[in-house]
Amino acid sequence: MGPDGHARALLVQENEAATPYEFPADVIIIAAGAIESARLLLLSRDARYPDGVGNHGGWVGQGLTFHHIWSSGLIFDEPLYTGRVGPATGRSFQFLNPETRGRHGGINLGLDDRVDLRWLIGAEDLWNVRDPKEIVRRMSDIPFKRGINFHAESIPSENKYVTLSEKKDRFGDPLAHVHYASNAFDYAAFEYAQTLFRRLVEALRPKHARMGDDPERFDSGAHHMGTCRMSERPEAGVVDSFGRVHGTRNLFVGGGAIFVGGSGAVQPTLTMVALALRTADYLLDQFGT
Repeated sequence: MGPDGHARALLVQENEAATPYEFPADVIIIAAGAIESARLLLLSRDARYPDGVGNHGGWVGQGLTFHHIWSSGLIFDEPLYTGRVGPATGRSFQFLNPETRGRHGGINLGLDDRVDLRWLIGAEDLWNVRDPKEIVRRMSDIPFKRGINFHAESIPSENKYVTLSEKKDRFGDPLAHVHYASNAFDYAAFEYAQTLFRRLVEALRPKHARMGDDPERFDSGAHHMGTCRMSERPEAGVVDSFGRVHGTRNLFVGGGAIFVGGSGAVQPTLTMVALALRTADYLLDQFGT
């Protein structure tokens, strides 16, 4: 960073090089995901920015939010030929905004026509099988299986954040340390998901149905959000409404990192794209082509 709040260059080090060099740029956009974008800002410390660039309010790395995705498996008497199509083929948005939302998160119900890899490496334990006939036998019920996932909304809390680790990468820079602890809202969302699962089982009447009972065993969907949150005032966040880091002229953050919390129970990608397009229009207006 220059003394006038102008982002001067990226510090780059090639894999085989002993020292880094500066790569100058008129505009710098950090779009490395919520975890690594926060890490880059925290690593960018000097006398003027002792806690990292954009961190005057202490918000860089704070407000981390994942989606909580819990899976279930059902086995039916008749074959469904799960996985024949390949991708996800159905979703239900009926439970995105229930009357009880606020006490827990909404749920995006995934009725996916695909074979869950965890069936193969979990219950069937195929990694340790060398007999092809035994592999076929263990996979024989897959055409009768159907997976349903519960894609749940989450909210930030003081126990969800990114900071710098004591461990360092091969260049000597601290790695990102992710601290993520579920809160009461998340546990209530899991209870709601279990309620929906029981309703589905009662309606579908499968031969066998299973959903885990541990709320901490969830998939984030790689939906990492909120570590460089948008705000009107510098003390309340990291970037302005265009993604520009407060207190700088030409440094921007893009992606889910600038979310204020999560994206409800829906996929965040389209919102990320919309914000990126808005930032692009602003860059064209301010800096030209």
